[in-house]
Amino acid sequence: MRRAITGAAAVAVSIAVGVPTAAAASKAQPFKLKLLGNQVSSNENVYDVQGNPPGAAIQIFKDNAKQTAGTDMFTGYYGTGTTVSKDAYALGKPNRKGIITIKGTGHFVSGTGIYKHVKGSYKFTGTEDVKTGVISGTVIGTRSL
Repeated sequence: MRRAITGAAAVAVSIAVGVPTAAAASKAQPFKLKLLGNQVSSNENVYDVQGNPPGAAIQIFKDNAKQTAGTDMFTGYYGTGTTVSKDAYALGKPNRKGIITIKGTGHFVSGTGIYKHVKGSYKFTGTEDVKTGVISGTVIGTRSL
């Protein structure tokens, strides 16, 4: 039941300040997103992306055999385009309340719309409640369009 939040987180992760000007398009811009999600199948999570602009995301993940780490593809959906990113994450052991810590990194691999030429990377941290399956986290990084 351990899962990662990403891309960046992921996922999703490319949104910082809306549509940039042509001059700002090639300059890396910092961004920060909040994610709230849950598992919907054995290898898929869905997320509400809270940022500017808001959006939604789907994460297809693969944990290692020990469920201590994994990788994923994270697709973010926004009114102005989509982003796709790849992530690697580490999972902590559940504490006595059933909360797992999640830490990882990611980078953008493609996009559509205003994110067609997205580039950048990010780090993420979060938690998963093993009782409810709720995953929450923060993604911080830079991106250019």
